[in-house]
Amino acid sequence: MEFSKCLKEYMDAASLSASQLAESAGISVSSVSRYLSGKQIPGEEALRRISSCLAAALLNSDKTTVKRSGEAADRSPMTEKEMYSRLRRSASGIKTDYETCIENLKRLLDLLEVSNNELARLLAYDPSHISRILSGSRRPSNPSQFMSDVSDYLGRKFYDTAQVPSILSTTGFDGDISGAGELSGIILDWLGQPPVKEAPQIAHFLNKLDEFDLNEFMASIHFDDIKVLSMPFQLPGAKTYTGIKEMMQAEIDFMKYAVLSRSGDDVIFYSDMPMEEMSEDEEFPKKWMMGMALMIRKGLDLQVIHDVHRPLPEMLLGLEGWIPMYMTGQVHPYYLSGPTNRHFMHFIRSAGTVAISGEAIWGHHANGRYTVTRSKDDVAYYRQRANDLLQRAKPLMEIYKEPQAEEFRRDLRRTMDRAKTLHSLSNVPPLFTMSEDLLEEELSHNDISASEKDRIRDYHKEAKELAASKRG
Repeated sequence: MEFSKCLKEYMDAASLSASQLAESAGISVSSVSRYLSGKQIPGEEALRRISSCLAAALLNSDKTTVKRSGEAADRSPMTEKEMYSRLRRSASGIKTDYETCIENLKRLLDLLEVSNNELARLLAYDPSHISRILSGSRRPSNPSQFMSDVSDYLGRKFYDTAQVPSILSTTGFDGDISGAGELSGIILDWLGQPPVKEAPQIAHFLNKLDEFDLNEFMASIHFDDIKVLSMPFQLPGAKTYTGIKEMMQAEIDFMKYAVLSRSGDDVIFYSDMPMEEMSEDEEFPKKWMMGMALMIRKGLDLQVIHDVHRPLPEMLLGLEGWIPMYMTGQVHPYYLSGPTNRHFMHFIRSAGTVAISGEAIWGHHANGRYTVTRSKDDVAYYRQRANDLLQRAKPLMEIYKEPQAEEFRRDLRRTMDRAKTLHSLSNVPPLFTMSEDLLEEELSHNDISASEKDRIRDYHKEAKELAASKRG
Protein backbone atom coordinates (compact mmCIF):
# COMPACT_ATOMS: atom_id res chain seq x y z
CA MET A 1 0.00 0.00 0.00
CA GLU A 2 1.25 3.50 -0.79
CA PHE A 3 2.34 5.57 2.18
CA SER A 4 -0.34 8.24 1.64
CA LYS A 5 -3.13 5.64 1.64
CA CYS A 6 -1.63 3.79 4.59
CA LEU A 7 -1.39 7.00 6.61
CA LYS A 8 -4.96 7.99 5.78
CA GLU A 9 -6.26 4.57 6.83
CA TYR A 10 -4.61 4.81 10.24
CA MET A 11 -5.71 8.43 10.72
CA ASP A 12 -9.31 7.47 9.93
CA ALA A 13 -9.11 4.54 12.32
CA ALA A 14 -7.79 6.83 15.06
CA SER A 15 -10.32 9.59 14.21
CA LEU A 16 -7.46 12.04 13.79
CA SER A 17 -7.69 15.05 11.48
CA ALA A 18 -4.64 16.49 9.71
CA SER A 19 -4.50 19.41 12.13
CA GLN A 20 -4.75 17.11 15.17
CA LEU A 21 -1.96 14.86 13.92
CA ALA A 22 0.19 17.89 13.09
CA GLU A 23 -0.25 19.37 16.55
CA SER A 24 0.44 16.07 18.32
CA ALA A 25 3.50 15.23 16.22
CA GLY A 26 4.94 18.74 16.25
CA ILE A 27 4.87 19.13 12.47
CA SER A 28 3.00 21.52 10.20
CA VAL A 29 -0.52 20.96 8.88
CA SER A 30 0.69 21.60 5.34
CA SER A 31 3.32 18.84 5.75
CA VAL A 32 0.61 16.36 6.76
CA SER A 33 -1.43 17.49 3.75
CA ARG A 34 1.53 16.81 1.47
CA TYR A 35 1.96 13.35 3.02
CA LEU A 36 -1.72 12.56 2.44
CA SER A 37 -1.63 13.79 -1.16
CA GLY A 38 1.45 11.71 -1.94
CA LYS A 39 3.53 14.77 -2.81
CA GLN A 40 6.01 14.18 -0.01
CA ILE A 41 7.23 11.45 2.34
CA PRO A 42 8.28 12.37 5.89
CA GLY A 43 11.83 12.25 7.12
CA GLU A 44 12.95 9.61 9.60
CA GLU A 45 12.35 11.65 12.76
CA ALA A 46 9.00 12.97 11.53
CA LEU A 47 7.90 9.40 10.75
CA ARG A 48 8.74 8.29 14.28
CA ARG A 49 6.69 11.14 15.74
CA ILE A 50 3.74 10.32 13.49
CA SER A 51 3.95 6.64 14.44
CA SER A 52 3.98 7.47 18.14
CA CYS A 53 0.97 9.78 17.86
CA LEU A 54 -1.06 7.34 15.75
CA ALA A 55 -0.34 4.42 18.07
CA ALA A 56 -1.36 6.47 21.12
CA ALA A 57 -4.50 7.75 19.40
CA LEU A 58 -5.53 4.22 18.36
CA LEU A 59 -5.01 3.00 21.90
CA ASN A 60 -7.33 5.70 23.22
CA SER A 61 -9.82 5.46 20.37
CA ASP A 62 -13.11 3.62 20.51
CA LYS A 63 -12.16 2.15 17.13
CA THR A 64 -9.74 -0.44 18.42
CA THR A 65 -10.22 -2.65 15.37
CA VAL A 66 -7.49 -1.89 12.86
CA LYS A 67 -6.94 -3.82 9.67
CA ARG A 68 -3.29 -4.65 9.37
CA SER A 69 -2.12 -4.72 5.77
CA GLY A 70 -2.73 -8.16 4.26
CA GLU A 71 -4.26 -9.49 7.48
CA ALA A 72 -7.71 -9.91 8.93
CA ALA A 73 -8.96 -7.26 11.31
CA ASP A 74 -7.34 -7.54 14.72
CA ARG A 75 -8.70 -6.01 17.92
CA SER A 76 -5.35 -5.91 19.72
CA PRO A 77 -3.85 -2.41 20.01
CA MET A 78 -1.02 -1.58 17.64
CA THR A 79 2.23 -0.71 19.34
CA GLU A 80 4.31 2.30 18.41
CA LYS A 81 7.06 0.03 17.10
CA GLU A 82 4.61 -1.90 14.93
CA MET A 83 3.03 1.31 13.64
CA TYR A 84 6.43 2.66 12.71
CA SER A 85 7.41 -0.59 10.99
CA ARG A 86 4.24 -0.65 8.88
CA LEU A 87 4.42 3.01 7.89
CA ARG A 88 8.12 2.60 7.20
CA ARG A 89 7.52 -0.29 4.81
CA SER A 90 4.82 1.64 2.96
CA ALA A 91 7.17 4.59 2.52
CA SER A 92 9.45 2.85 0.06
CA GLY A 93 10.87 6.17 -1.08
CA ILE A 94 11.71 7.47 2.39
CA LYS A 95 15.10 9.08 2.76
CA THR A 96 16.93 8.13 5.93
CA ASP A 97 20.36 8.78 4.49
CA TYR A 98 22.49 10.41 7.17
CA GLU A 99 24.61 12.15 4.54
CA THR A 100 21.48 13.78 3.13
CA CYS A 101 20.62 15.19 6.56
CA ILE A 102 24.13 16.56 7.01
CA GLU A 103 24.17 18.19 3.56
CA ASN A 104 20.81 19.84 4.20
CA LEU A 105 21.94 20.94 7.66
CA LYS A 106 25.13 22.54 6.31
CA ARG A 107 23.09 24.35 3.68
CA LEU A 108 20.73 25.73 6.33
CA LEU A 109 23.52 26.75 8.71
CA ASP A 110 25.26 28.62 5.88
CA LEU A 111 22.02 30.39 4.99
CA LEU A 112 21.45 31.46 8.60
CA GLU A 113 25.13 32.25 9.24
CA VAL A 114 25.26 30.02 12.33
CA SER A 115 28.87 29.29 13.26
CA ASN A 116 30.18 25.94 14.49
CA ASN A 117 31.15 27.58 17.79
CA GLU A 118 27.66 28.94 18.37
CA LEU A 119 26.04 25.61 17.54
CA ALA A 120 28.48 23.74 19.78
CA ARG A 121 27.85 26.07 22.70
CA LEU A 122 24.06 25.67 22.53
CA LEU A 123 24.20 21.89 22.08
CA ALA A 124 26.96 21.38 24.68
CA TYR A 125 29.33 19.88 22.10
CA ASP A 126 33.00 20.55 21.54
CA PRO A 127 33.38 22.93 18.53
CA SER A 128 35.93 20.62 16.91
CA HIS A 129 33.47 17.72 17.21
CA ILE A 130 30.77 19.79 15.48
CA SER A 131 33.25 20.60 12.71
CA ARG A 132 34.05 16.92 12.24
CA ILE A 133 30.35 16.00 12.18
CA LEU A 134 29.62 18.60 9.50
CA SER A 135 32.68 17.58 7.49
CA GLY A 136 31.54 13.95 7.53
CA SER A 137 34.55 12.58 9.39
CA ARG A 138 32.51 11.86 12.55
CA ARG A 139 28.95 10.83 13.36
CA PRO A 140 27.03 11.79 16.52
CA SER A 141 26.33 8.86 18.84
CA ASN A 142 22.60 9.36 18.26
CA PRO A 143 22.07 10.98 14.82
CA SER A 144 18.27 11.27 15.21
CA GLN A 145 18.61 13.04 18.55
CA PHE A 146 21.32 15.30 17.15
CA MET A 147 19.10 16.39 14.25
CA SER A 148 16.18 16.89 16.63
CA ASP A 149 18.29 19.04 18.98
CA VAL A 150 19.63 21.16 16.12
CA SER A 151 16.13 21.67 14.70
CA ASP A 152 14.80 22.64 18.11
CA TYR A 153 17.60 25.17 18.59
CA LEU A 154 17.16 26.73 15.13
CA GLY A 155 13.40 26.95 15.54
CA ARG A 156 13.69 28.73 18.89
CA LYS A 157 16.50 31.03 17.76
CA PHE A 158 15.00 32.21 14.48
CA TYR A 159 11.26 32.20 15.12
CA ASP A 160 9.95 35.76 15.11
CA THR A 161 12.97 37.05 13.18
CA ALA A 162 13.44 38.31 9.64
CA GLN A 163 15.13 35.01 8.71
CA VAL A 164 11.86 33.05 8.83
CA PRO A 165 10.91 33.74 5.16
CA SER A 166 14.31 32.41 4.05
CA ILE A 167 13.88 29.27 6.16
CA LEU A 168 10.38 28.63 4.82
CA SER A 169 11.51 29.24 1.24
CA THR A 170 14.44 26.83 1.63
CA THR A 171 12.31 24.11 3.21
CA GLY A 172 9.52 24.54 0.66
CA PHE A 173 6.92 25.44 3.29
CA ASP A 174 4.22 27.73 1.93
CA GLY A 175 1.93 28.44 4.89
CA ASP A 176 1.84 30.38 8.14
CA ILE A 177 3.50 29.12 11.30
CA SER A 178 2.13 29.53 14.80
CA GLY A 179 5.18 29.08 16.99
CA ALA A 180 8.82 28.12 17.44
CA GLY A 181 7.86 24.47 17.92
CA GLU A 182 6.19 24.32 14.53
CA LEU A 183 9.21 25.95 12.88
CA SER A 184 11.46 23.35 14.54
CA GLY A 185 9.22 20.60 13.20
CA ILE A 186 9.36 22.03 9.68
CA ILE A 187 13.16 22.13 9.83
CA LEU A 188 13.41 18.60 11.23
CA ASP A 189 11.01 17.29 8.61
CA TRP A 190 12.99 18.94 5.81
CA LEU A 191 16.44 17.77 6.93
CA GLY A 192 15.68 14.22 5.82
CA GLN A 193 14.35 15.22 2.41
CA PRO A 194 16.52 14.70 -0.67
CA PRO A 195 17.97 18.03 -1.81
CA VAL A 196 16.26 19.69 -4.75
CA LYS A 197 18.65 20.89 -7.40
CA GLU A 198 18.44 24.65 -7.66
CA ALA A 199 19.10 26.84 -10.63
CA PRO A 200 22.54 28.45 -10.51
CA GLN A 201 21.05 31.72 -9.24
CA ILE A 202 24.30 33.45 -8.35
CA ALA A 203 25.90 32.51 -11.67
CA HIS A 204 22.83 33.72 -13.57
CA PHE A 205 22.89 37.03 -11.68
CA LEU A 206 26.61 37.56 -12.28
CA ASN A 207 26.23 36.75 -15.97
CA LYS A 208 23.44 39.31 -16.23
CA LEU A 209 25.66 41.86 -14.53
CA ASP A 210 28.62 41.03 -16.75
CA GLU A 211 26.54 41.19 -19.94
CA PHE A 212 24.81 44.46 -19.08
CA ASP A 213 25.77 47.45 -21.22
CA LEU A 214 24.42 50.81 -20.10
CA ASN A 215 24.65 52.36 -23.57
CA GLU A 216 22.69 49.48 -25.11
CA PHE A 217 20.06 49.74 -22.39
CA MET A 218 19.67 53.50 -22.83
CA ALA A 219 19.34 53.02 -26.58
CA SER A 220 16.73 50.26 -26.13
CA ILE A 221 14.44 52.58 -24.15
CA HIS A 222 15.30 55.62 -26.33
CA PHE A 223 16.51 57.43 -23.22
CA ASP A 224 17.92 60.40 -25.11
CA ASP A 225 14.56 60.93 -26.81
CA ILE A 226 12.55 60.89 -23.58
CA LYS A 227 10.87 64.22 -22.94
CA VAL A 228 10.04 65.12 -19.36
CA LEU A 229 6.61 66.72 -19.60
CA SER A 230 5.45 69.53 -17.37
CA MET A 231 1.70 69.12 -17.92
CA PRO A 232 -0.26 68.65 -14.69
CA PHE A 233 -1.15 65.12 -13.64
CA GLN A 234 -4.55 64.99 -11.98
CA LEU A 235 -4.22 63.36 -8.59
CA PRO A 236 -6.47 64.17 -5.64
CA GLY A 237 -4.98 65.27 -2.34
CA ALA A 238 -4.86 61.63 -1.28
CA LYS A 239 -5.96 58.37 -2.86
CA THR A 240 -6.17 54.90 -1.31
CA TYR A 241 -5.29 51.69 -3.17
CA THR A 242 -6.04 48.13 -2.00
CA GLY A 243 -4.50 44.84 -3.14
CA ILE A 244 -1.53 43.98 -5.32
CA LYS A 245 -2.94 45.25 -8.63
CA GLU A 246 -3.85 48.62 -7.17
CA MET A 247 -0.53 48.80 -5.36
CA MET A 248 1.25 48.56 -8.70
CA GLN A 249 -0.95 51.37 -10.00
CA ALA A 250 -0.15 53.42 -6.89
CA GLU A 251 3.56 53.16 -7.64
CA ILE A 252 3.05 54.22 -11.25
CA ASP A 253 0.92 57.19 -10.14
CA PHE A 254 3.59 58.18 -7.62
CA MET A 255 6.32 58.17 -10.28
CA LYS A 256 4.15 60.19 -12.67
CA TYR A 257 3.65 62.92 -10.12
CA ALA A 258 7.30 62.89 -9.03
CA VAL A 259 8.32 63.43 -12.66
CA LEU A 260 5.71 66.07 -13.49
CA SER A 261 6.12 68.18 -10.34
CA ARG A 262 8.61 71.05 -10.19
CA SER A 263 10.48 69.56 -7.24
CA GLY A 264 14.03 68.37 -7.74
CA ASP A 265 14.35 66.71 -4.32
CA ASP A 266 15.78 63.22 -3.98
CA VAL A 267 13.38 60.28 -4.08
CA ILE A 268 13.64 57.75 -1.23
CA PHE A 269 12.46 54.15 -1.66
CA TYR A 270 11.90 51.36 0.85
CA SER A 271 9.84 48.16 0.76
CA ASP A 272 10.07 44.78 2.47
CA MET A 273 7.07 43.40 0.57
CA PRO A 274 7.31 40.40 -1.82
CA MET A 275 8.18 41.21 -5.42
CA GLU A 276 7.22 37.96 -7.12
CA GLU A 277 3.65 38.96 -8.04
CA MET A 278 4.80 42.28 -9.52
CA SER A 279 7.58 40.67 -11.55
CA GLU A 280 5.10 38.19 -13.06
CA ASP A 281 2.82 40.97 -14.33
CA GLU A 282 3.49 41.54 -18.05
CA GLU A 283 3.01 45.31 -18.12
CA PHE A 284 4.12 46.57 -14.71
CA PRO A 285 7.91 45.96 -15.11
CA LYS A 286 7.88 47.95 -18.38
CA LYS A 287 5.94 50.84 -16.84
CA TRP A 288 8.11 50.77 -13.73
CA MET A 289 11.31 50.86 -15.78
CA MET A 290 10.02 53.76 -17.86
CA GLY A 291 9.00 55.66 -14.72
CA MET A 292 12.46 55.17 -13.24
CA ALA A 293 14.08 56.29 -16.50
CA LEU A 294 11.94 59.44 -16.50
CA MET A 295 12.96 60.32 -12.94
CA ILE A 296 16.62 59.80 -13.83
CA ARG A 297 16.16 61.79 -17.02
CA LYS A 298 14.73 64.62 -14.94
CA GLY A 299 17.95 64.56 -12.91
CA LEU A 300 16.52 63.22 -9.66
CA ASP A 301 18.80 61.27 -7.34
CA LEU A 302 17.25 58.04 -6.01
CA GLN A 303 18.03 56.77 -2.50
CA VAL A 304 17.04 53.09 -2.38
CA ILE A 305 16.95 51.15 0.90
CA HIS A 306 16.95 47.45 0.02
CA ASP A 307 15.53 44.68 2.18
CA VAL A 308 18.35 42.12 2.16
CA HIS A 309 16.51 39.71 4.48
CA ARG A 310 14.62 38.19 1.56
CA PRO A 311 14.95 34.67 0.16
CA LEU A 312 17.98 34.60 -2.15
CA PRO A 313 16.04 34.12 -5.43
CA GLU A 314 13.80 37.10 -4.65
CA MET A 315 16.73 39.28 -3.62
CA LEU A 316 18.64 38.50 -6.82
CA LEU A 317 15.50 39.14 -8.87
CA GLY A 318 15.20 42.58 -7.29
CA LEU A 319 18.88 43.44 -7.72
CA GLU A 320 18.73 42.34 -11.35
CA GLY A 321 15.96 44.88 -11.94
CA TRP A 322 18.06 47.61 -10.33
CA ILE A 323 21.25 46.96 -12.35
CA PRO A 324 20.34 49.44 -15.12
CA MET A 325 19.56 52.06 -12.50
CA TYR A 326 22.84 51.56 -10.64
CA MET A 327 24.85 52.11 -13.80
CA THR A 328 23.53 55.66 -14.22
CA GLY A 329 25.28 56.85 -11.07
CA GLN A 330 22.07 58.54 -9.85
CA VAL A 331 20.91 55.61 -7.71
CA HIS A 332 22.41 55.18 -4.25
CA PRO A 333 21.66 51.76 -2.69
CA TYR A 334 21.47 51.13 1.06
CA TYR A 335 20.39 48.31 3.37
CA LEU A 336 19.24 47.84 6.95
CA SER A 337 21.56 45.58 8.93
CA GLY A 338 19.15 44.65 11.70
CA PRO A 339 16.20 42.26 11.39
CA THR A 340 12.91 43.66 10.14
CA ASN A 341 9.53 42.97 11.72
CA ARG A 342 8.19 39.60 10.61
CA HIS A 343 4.53 40.34 11.26
CA PHE A 344 4.11 43.66 9.44
CA MET A 345 5.38 44.59 5.98
CA HIS A 346 5.97 48.21 5.03
CA PHE A 347 6.20 50.22 1.84
CA ILE A 348 7.28 53.86 1.60
CA ARG A 349 8.18 56.20 -1.25
CA SER A 350 9.01 59.86 -0.65
CA ALA A 351 9.55 62.58 -3.26
CA GLY A 352 9.47 66.36 -2.98
CA THR A 353 5.70 66.83 -3.32
CA VAL A 354 4.24 63.32 -3.19
CA ALA A 355 4.56 60.23 -1.01
CA ILE A 356 3.24 56.67 -0.71
CA SER A 357 2.80 54.75 2.49
CA GLY A 358 1.51 51.19 2.65
CA GLU A 359 1.43 48.19 4.92
CA ALA A 360 0.29 44.58 4.97
CA ILE A 361 0.43 41.60 7.29
CA TRP A 362 3.23 39.17 6.51
CA GLY A 363 1.86 36.38 4.32
CA HIS A 364 -1.20 38.43 3.31
CA HIS A 365 0.26 40.78 0.73
CA ALA A 366 -2.96 40.79 -1.30
CA ASN A 367 -4.82 42.46 1.58
CA GLY A 368 -2.40 45.39 1.84
CA ARG A 369 -3.49 49.00 1.67
CA TYR A 370 -1.54 51.93 0.19
CA THR A 371 -2.08 55.68 0.18
CA VAL A 372 -0.63 58.16 -2.30
CA THR A 373 -0.78 61.68 -0.89
CA ARG A 374 0.04 65.21 -2.01
CA SER A 375 -1.04 66.81 1.26
CA LYS A 376 1.74 69.16 2.37
CA ASP A 377 1.65 67.97 5.99
CA ASP A 378 1.50 64.28 5.02
CA VAL A 379 4.34 64.65 2.51
CA ALA A 380 6.49 66.36 5.16
CA TYR A 381 5.70 63.62 7.69
CA TYR A 382 6.59 60.78 5.32
CA ARG A 383 9.70 62.66 4.21
CA GLN A 384 10.89 62.83 7.79
CA ARG A 385 10.05 59.16 8.27
CA ALA A 386 11.99 58.20 5.13
CA ASN A 387 14.96 60.31 6.20
CA ASP A 388 14.91 58.69 9.64
CA LEU A 389 15.01 55.28 7.97
CA LEU A 390 17.84 56.41 5.71
CA GLN A 391 19.84 57.45 8.78
CA ARG A 392 19.65 53.87 10.06
CA ALA A 393 20.73 52.37 6.73
CA LYS A 394 24.23 51.48 5.57
CA PRO A 395 25.60 51.74 2.02
CA LEU A 396 24.98 48.51 0.12
CA MET A 397 27.57 49.25 -2.54
CA GLU A 398 29.65 52.09 -3.89
CA ILE A 399 29.16 52.81 -7.60
CA TYR A 400 31.97 54.34 -9.65
CA LYS A 401 31.58 55.62 -13.20
CA GLU A 402 34.46 56.18 -15.61
CA PRO A 403 35.29 59.71 -14.35
CA GLN A 404 35.82 58.20 -10.88
CA ALA A 405 38.26 55.52 -12.07
CA GLU A 406 41.17 56.87 -10.02
CA GLU A 407 38.99 57.21 -6.93
CA PHE A 408 37.87 53.59 -7.41
CA ARG A 409 41.45 52.35 -7.57
CA ARG A 410 42.41 54.28 -4.44
CA ASP A 411 39.42 52.92 -2.51
CA LEU A 412 40.09 49.39 -3.74
CA ARG A 413 43.71 49.51 -2.59
CA ARG A 414 42.65 51.02 0.77
CA THR A 415 40.12 48.23 1.24
CA MET A 416 42.63 45.53 0.38
CA ASP A 417 45.22 47.01 2.74
CA ARG A 418 42.69 47.06 5.58
CA ALA A 419 41.05 43.66 5.05
CA LYS A 420 42.62 40.48 6.40
CA THR A 421 40.68 38.19 4.07
CA LEU A 422 38.87 39.05 0.85
CA HIS A 423 36.43 36.87 -1.06
CA SER A 424 35.87 37.66 -4.72
CA LEU A 425 32.54 36.50 -6.14
CA SER A 426 33.26 36.33 -9.88
CA ASN A 427 31.68 34.55 -12.80
CA VAL A 428 35.05 34.32 -14.61
CA PRO A 429 38.65 34.12 -13.34
CA PRO A 430 40.05 37.61 -12.59
CA LEU A 431 42.18 39.20 -15.28
CA PHE A 432 45.38 39.05 -13.23
CA THR A 433 45.36 35.23 -13.45
CA MET A 434 46.07 35.52 -17.18
CA SER A 435 49.72 35.41 -18.26
CA GLU A 436 51.15 38.43 -20.08
CA ASP A 437 51.72 36.34 -23.22
CA LEU A 438 48.10 35.17 -23.30
CA LEU A 439 46.89 38.71 -22.65
CA GLU A 440 48.88 40.06 -25.59
CA GLU A 441 47.58 37.25 -27.80
CA GLU A 442 43.98 38.08 -26.87
CA LEU A 443 44.52 41.80 -27.44
CA SER A 444 45.98 41.18 -30.89
CA HIS A 445 43.03 39.00 -31.93
CA ASN A 446 40.40 41.60 -31.03
CA ASP A 447 39.51 44.93 -32.55
CA ILE A 448 40.64 47.13 -29.66
CA SER A 449 42.09 50.62 -29.94
CA ALA A 450 45.66 51.29 -28.86
CA SER A 451 44.55 53.47 -25.93
CA GLU A 452 42.15 50.78 -24.73
CA LYS A 453 44.89 48.14 -24.96
CA ASP A 454 47.15 50.31 -22.80
CA ARG A 455 44.36 50.74 -20.26
CA ILE A 456 43.84 46.97 -20.08
CA ARG A 457 47.58 46.35 -19.69
CA ASP A 458 47.77 48.89 -16.86
CA TYR A 459 44.82 47.30 -15.09
CA HIS A 460 46.31 43.81 -15.54
CA LYS A 461 49.61 44.94 -14.02
CA GLU A 462 47.98 46.77 -11.10
CA ALA A 463 45.61 43.89 -10.30
CA LYS A 464 48.52 41.45 -10.31
CA GLU A 465 50.47 43.65 -7.90
CA LEU A 466 47.48 43.97 -5.58
CA ALA A 467 46.97 40.21 -5.52
CA ALA A 468 50.66 39.61 -4.83
CA SER A 469 50.63 42.10 -1.94
CA LYS A 470 47.73 40.22 -0.29
CA ARG A 471 49.54 36.90 -0.62
CA GLY A 472 52.38 38.55 1.26
